[in-house]
Amino acid sequence: MKKIGIICAMDNEFALIKQTLAHGRTAQIGRCTFYCAEYAGKDIIAATGGIGKVNAAACAQMMISNFGVECIVFSGVAGALSDKLHIFDIIGPVMIGPSSSHTAGAAKIGYVTRKLLGERPVQAEILLHGSFSATGSGHGTDRAIVAGLLGYKPDDERLPNSFAEAEKVGLSFQLTHGVIRNAHPNTAKIHAIGENGNELEVVGASIGGGRIKICEIDGICTNFSGEYNTIIVHNMDTPGHVAQVTTTLAQKNVNIATMQLYRNTQGGYAVMIIECDDIIPKNTLEWLQDLDGIIKVTSYNVEEEV
Repeated sequence: MKKIGIICAMDNEFALIKQTLAHGRTAQIGRCTFYCAEYAGKDIIAATGGIGKVNAAACAQMMISNFGVECIVFSGVAGALSDKLHIFDIIGPVMIGPSSSHTAGAAKIGYVTRKLLGERPVQAEILLHGSFSATGSGHGTDRAIVAGLLGYKPDDERLPNSFAEAEKVGLSFQLTHGVIRNAHPNTAKIHAIGENGNELEVVGASIGGGRIKICEIDGICTNFSGEYNTIIVHNMDTPGHVAQVTTTLAQKNVNIATMQLYRNTQGGYAVMIIECDDIIPKNTLEWLQDLDGIIKVTSYNVEEEV
């Protein structure tokens, strides 16, 4: 890596960097002044981009297009309310793309959808809502969701080329724009069909910093993060199912971190969302699937590839 870009939001944050690079040349592009110099054997291109992600993204694009930087570092003043955070700690997602909410979070929504489906998706209908719809194309939201469906994580270098990669592996997809009632601005609805015919509809929201919330599964309201090993049990709303599932997990030495229960109506269709500290064995899922009143069992283990 020979060309490194440095962006600061404000002039006072940029002062020491500017002083260090004062011996180099300057280039004016639009409203940005770029300082270019060699430092420690590397070509450094630095600028004040302005406050906010839109300004940062515009400055970053100018650096990439005009100077061919291979890496961009955002530098500035930050504070923390937690004594667990220290100087040089890195906070936020490791990612490809300009936005933790529109790119990293979007990729994670697609990735969690693939894991919940439990098999390789071959077809997907993706609806973008709110800010995802309005500005998502520029942030790569569409490519990020497809990348997640391919099993790519937010830091995967193949993410910008996900459309071409999808064609290679036989994943067909359709992107549409619309409104999801009462949804977070950064929300997507994905209807995925797997290679073995399984179907799943997921509504997920990117809530900032690469974090997501799964808001619906197959039309049932949910609220989980995708940060834990998770089991989702679809069942008839009749007595005994919660006890069966929790007893089985205890017998397999799986500790429950959180548990949420949802239903569409009394005695109707219900869903259990159970986030676990431990890996969920596959034979547990098979045993639960055979119980009377259990309609469908889906799950994923965070470190397990699908």
